[in-house]
Amino acid sequence: MNARTDPEVGALVQWALHAVDALHYLADVDERVFADPSRPALAHRLQVVDLGHTTWGCITAITALDWCAAAAWHMAVPGRRKNEKDVRSFDPQARRKDEVEKNRTTLDPDSLGWIDGVLSDDAYRSVRYARNPPGSHRNASW
Repeated sequence: MNARTDPEVGALVQWALHAVDALHYLADVDERVFADPSRPALAHRLQVVDLGHTTWGCITAITALDWCAAAAWHMAVPGRRKNEKDVRSFDPQARRKDEVEKNRTTLDPDSLGWIDGVLSDDAYRSVRYARNPPGSHRNASW
């Protein structure tokens, strides 16, 4: 099964691609905003704009990766699924080790290798930390 035969996989991949396009757009906006620091963006302080763009970028980047992980899950588990999986659903360091191990055994070696590559990437860990700092609501269940 692949994106051509499963419309859900195709939709998830398409959303991931749109998210990456949005990151390129954000980079363009950011470059214009900070090209002339003497002109604040829409009368907002540059620190506020920078924080907003950083948050937007972190959330969008992690979401794009999560949509790719969900697409891999959809390809591995055909049919209806009760819930989507994200990158952290396959993280051996997560607290729910039994659930994670079950998730990991369903993926093909290429998909699992990609996910392990994401999980071990320093940039991913930095962005995930920025998106979900320790003590945030998102980390409470993991």
